[in-house]
Amino acid sequence: MLIVALLNLCILVSPHASTAASGVRPSASIPMLKVGQRHSDDAIFDALGTIKGRPPNHPFVRGTLLRYPTSSMAPSSYMVNHKRFLIGHGEKAYHFASRALLSWQLINESLEWIRIDRRGEAVTTCAKAYGVSAINPCLYQYELIDQRAARPSGREVVYTAVGYSTVKGHLLAGEERFTVAWNQTPRKGGPVSRIFGLRKQRPANDSDSEGDGIESEKDGVWFEVYSYSRPSGVLGRLAAVAVRPLQRRFAADLAAKMPAYVAKAVKEGGD
Repeated sequence: MLIVALLNLCILVSPHASTAASGVRPSASIPMLKVGQRHSDDAIFDALGTIKGRPPNHPFVRGTLLRYPTSSMAPSSYMVNHKRFLIGHGEKAYHFASRALLSWQLINESLEWIRIDRRGEAVTTCAKAYGVSAINPCLYQYELIDQRAARPSGREVVYTAVGYSTVKGHLLAGEERFTVAWNQTPRKGGPVSRIFGLRKQRPANDSDSEGDGIESEKDGVWFEVYSYSRPSGVLGRLAAVAVRPLQRRFAADLAAKMPAYVAKAVKEGGD
């Protein structure tokens, strides 16, 4: 109940709350909030049109591009959300999942309560939870397609990744990266272990990080979500108590539903 009350308070104090239903384009400084049903496709389309030219709301843009993320990459005072899980096996699963990631289909078709849209460099995340729908603005930062990481032995991991960063008007300040990786090296200590930065113990400030095991899954295809963030502005601080559980729910729901989605697509011959 406290979470619901705080989110409703965010809407009451937001000058944009009354314009969301009227079709007025959202302001550059206030996320688009709505009580009840999730925002329409038209509302999301309009929101995408307001993002170009917005400045980042944090100084760590493209921080997740440096290498496969571990908690050591996160700026101090930022919270880390990090989870990886097996979604399939083999080249077909990797090919489908990596291409579906680039179109956001991999996420949007796996979950019902959240969707990600992109037009050019503009990205919106639209999530509906606790009876409130929120559109938050981001900028597309990079995509890495079919990259290869080799060991001295010549064995490889193939991966595709995308990253986007928050801009002014987002409830959070930070960056998020999604990765699909095909482990072609079944031996323990192979390239996935090195790239993903796996450790025997959980890294500090990374309570969602998984333990060892990814490198032992022969021919496995893995999905990883990694983000660092902190509240942005007054609304972000008010909503912080709700946002962190939603980040955990996002990763957990993907882990529960994405493997079945990929398996079905591979079985049906999806490209």
